[in-house]
Amino acid sequence: MDVCGVNSRADVLASSLRAVGVQRGSVVALALDRSLDLLAGLLAVLRTGAAYLPVDIHMPRQRIAHCLADARPAAILTQRSLVAAGRIRWKRHGAG
Repeated sequence: MDVCGVNSRADVLASSLRAVGVQRGSVVALALDRSLDLLAGLLAVLRTGAAYLPVDIHMPRQRIAHCLADARPAAILTQRSLVAAGRIRWKRHGAG
């Protein structure tokens, strides 16, 4: 992915974040490997006016769960592989 690709991906992600209610003042957790996807995610969050919460995906699962429960992010940007492996589990606050 080149710079234009990162920019395009950030635009798409920012639009998706806005569609789920992320706005200025929201918190978005970023649980991603260090990659161009992480850069695109950072740019997307900043474009929405939200704050980002970096999540170290190498922390123990319980610590990640505690951090997410404490921060109550409006959204999480992560990778399917981390969800499938059970590294990231999150219940949106207010969800039943």
